[in-house]
Amino acid sequence: MKRASLSCLTALSLIAFCAVAGAQDTYTLGFSGPTAQSGNPGSTVSADYDLTLTHAGPGPGAQGWSISLTADDATITAIADGVADKSTDSGALFSGGFNKTETTGPDGSRDACQGKNGAVSAIVLSFTQPIVLPPQTTSTIGRISVEATIPDTAGTATLRYANGCKGAGQPVDNNITQLGATVVPVLGTLEIALTPEENCCEAVQNVGFSGSRLASGTPNDGFADGTDKCLGSGGEIRGAIPSVDVYAGVSTSGDSAGVQGWSFSIEVTGDVDITDATTEGTSGGLAPDGKQMGGFEKTEVVDPAKKQNNGRRGAVSAIVLSFTMPITLDVPGTESVLKLSVGALCEEGFDECSGTIAFADGLTGSGQPVNNVLTVAGASGVVCNIASASVNAVLEGVQTQTFLRADSNNDRRVDIADPIWTISALFRDGPQSPCQAAADSNADNLVDLADAVFTIEYEFLGGPEPSAPFPDCGTIEVGEGALPCEASSCQ
Repeated sequence: MKRASLSCLTALSLIAFCAVAGAQDTYTLGFSGPTAQSGNPGSTVSADYDLTLTHAGPGPGAQGWSISLTADDATITAIADGVADKSTDSGALFSGGFNKTETTGPDGSRDACQGKNGAVSAIVLSFTQPIVLPPQTTSTIGRISVEATIPDTAGTATLRYANGCKGAGQPVDNNITQLGATVVPVLGTLEIALTPEENCCEAVQNVGFSGSRLASGTPNDGFADGTDKCLGSGGEIRGAIPSVDVYAGVSTSGDSAGVQGWSFSIEVTGDVDITDATTEGTSGGLAPDGKQMGGFEKTEVVDPAKKQNNGRRGAVSAIVLSFTMPITLDVPGTESVLKLSVGALCEEGFDECSGTIAFADGLTGSGQPVNNVLTVAGASGVVCNIASASVNAVLEGVQTQTFLRADSNNDRRVDIADPIWTISALFRDGPQSPCQAAADSNADNLVDLADAVFTIEYEFLGGPEPSAPFPDCGTIEVGEGALPCEASSCQ
């Protein structure tokens, strides 16, 4: 790649652009992409970044360019100019020009790229047509893939344009060609914050929540974890009023001894409340359904008015599976050990009511304040995600619709006009009923020919009567996926 910047296109060019670019025109090379990455210390993270060129000034856009870039505390693993797949602004405009784009290794590089990997790209949009990038805007001219290693303490990686990286040709400088002349661009940088974040996926012991009972031989299997870090936070469990079940569980890896017992302090915040807590139907319950045999259990919903709770709401549970036998939870595996019933505190008529359930030390039931502890081989086990394990519980309110069933034409009457309306909508491109729920005469959650037939049979052949709401307007509860009723003469 020749170091000399792209200049006037002479014999090969049909463009007579050799005027000097206006002094007021400026170009800025930049980056667009994630400015923060996190992960386990020592792990490799990757992301893609767009290479951008911003033009300001009265002149036309760029005809071509050469760019040279590198990274500090990161590695550029790939670069693409978007010509082949038209995936960049410049690639979409490219026609009969020149492009050479490649990553560069540290050997043979000079100056700013010495000892570092980088990338270079040279583009002429066309040799035969007056094609330029749109002026007075920002265009994408390439895309790079970048890898970085998460440090032990917070750090920063930097992407930057730097003259002198060398690919197959000569060292490349950053230059823009406008009106056949060279414009030296402003060289942008992008800092990427690298943050160490504990990853509990391989931890010996974890806890978590699920929407159903878990009994799996795989660690962390089934936890409602909304992240990819196995920290156990951000997940969601949904249900309809009056309550939704949330199960607390324990995960152990193959490196763990079996869990013999535990104490849990689980707090609820927001617009939901724990109305009941039990080990019944879980591995923490009495045998044979559970694993508790000759041990100890105390499980209860706490009283927020109790002085030690200071208004905090939740439940506590203390379990020893057995005092006389070597009974433990399965290793490896994931098992539910506590079932919580969660109800809504929102006022009547709500669409959704939500709150957070989390492991939080210090709630008090009948005895002393309870902390979150697993007992493993007679000692307290280290629970990797105990500080972050939580779940969002969402209760959906009852949805209702008010209409008159079989009233397809929405005139608050059911007669021969209604099946005619339905047939016209289905087969003659007639208008749809504004209340599809009303047009569903046979209440099968579909609007089709069967509804017209059902109405005719009812009206004239002694067929069955449409189901409620009928024969007068009425309001019924509807579930998820119900036919819409955007407008009804009953409303």
